[in-house]
Amino acid sequence: MIVLDTDIMIDVLRKYPPALAWLASLGSTELLLPRTAWPSPSACDRALQDFVSFRLSHNLGLLDALIAHTAIELNAPLHTFNQKHYTAITALTTVQPYVKEELCLPYDIDERFDDATRRLGA
Repeated sequence: MIVLDTDIMIDVLRKYPPALAWLASLGSTELLLPRTAWPSPSACDRALQDFVSFRLSHNLGLLDALIAHTAIELNAPLHTFNQKHYTAITALTTVQPYVKEELCLPYDIDERFDDATRRLGA
C-alpha cells in the first residue's frame, strides 16, 4: 500500500504524462488517497503536536500532518513532492514517485528579460 499526497493526485487529474505513466506502472498496488482514511485518536494527537511544532519552520499544514500520520500508522510510504513540509516528521517515509519535467518556455527567459529591459530603456 502507498499513500498519495494531494500534489500527486493533482498531477494525475491534470493528466501530467509522467504521473500517468507512473500510476499505470503500479499495477494492482493498493493506493490510499488523502482524506479517505482517518488516523486513530492518538495519531491525530501526534499530528496536532507536529503541526504546532513545525507549521512555521517547515510550512506544515494541519491536513499535511494528518496525512503524514495516517501513512505512519499504516506503515506505508507517502508519495509526494512536498518534501519541505514533511522533513520534520522523522518517522515518515516519503517518496518522489517520478521525475518532474522542467517547464519549456517558448524562448529563453533571459532573452525575455533582456527584451523587457530594452523596452524600458534600462
